[in-house]
Amino acid sequence: MPLSVLGGMGVGFYFANDQLGFMASNSARLQAAKHFVFSNGGILSAGLDAGIFQQRINGTFIAPVTLQDPAIPSNGGTGGTNAPALNKLVPDVGLGIYFTVPDQMYVGVSTSHISAAELKGAQQFGTSSNVGYNLTFDVARHYYIIGGYHFKFSGGNSIVTPNIKIKTDAATTQVDFNLTYMINRIFWLGATYRLQDAVAPMLGVQDIIPSLKGLKIGYSYDVTLSKIKGYSSGTHEVMLGYCLKPKPVAKTQSHWNVRYFED
Repeated sequence: MPLSVLGGMGVGFYFANDQLGFMASNSARLQAAKHFVFSNGGILSAGLDAGIFQQRINGTFIAPVTLQDPAIPSNGGTGGTNAPALNKLVPDVGLGIYFTVPDQMYVGVSTSHISAAELKGAQQFGTSSNVGYNLTFDVARHYYIIGGYHFKFSGGNSIVTPNIKIKTDAATTQVDFNLTYMINRIFWLGATYRLQDAVAPMLGVQDIIPSLKGLKIGYSYDVTLSKIKGYSSGTHEVMLGYCLKPKPVAKTQSHWNVRYFED
């Protein structure tokens, strides 16, 4: 969100909750970016976000035959009762730069989890060496590169946009190739190809309700192409967004106009 009172800066807030099996994470960050406008219409943004990252591993999700497994968080209690085992909170910082010429092109580079924290948790129950747990969770630093270009047709009402997104943690890399076709700046359709992993057709609409300019609705279906396709029937994704466009406040101007009259 842009704030004119901060002299060309934008601010934001990010929160995410992710849960997979007995692992869950929360991330909350405040964001700020400084915008530099060039004479050719280009805008360069340099941004920073800072907040917290929480990782939790909860043994209550698992009901193993043998509870005395040091690889599984457990309180070692009677009656087969597991309990939350690892719950760590660390600072989290990210950086990024982004350059765009509106309605023409964009490119950006960013990184998250700069501190690359290592979360450790250990607990021992009783005297036996195989009762309890000893866990380490690495918050890997991630890098992102994006870029795209808008090709306009029919007086600018129809737009074809190819773009690419590269994500890596320096151990594994994922590349997405995307192509969308916007019709009359209202309807769009396209597809994403994720290298050696999946293809995802998509479609959507925007600004179809005159009183709700800025409303955007989209749908995509992720078709798995990798070896797990025998175990996955694909993933549905529904997107709903609304862009608020505040009207700039007109600057009040005044001046003195002194006239002299002579006889």
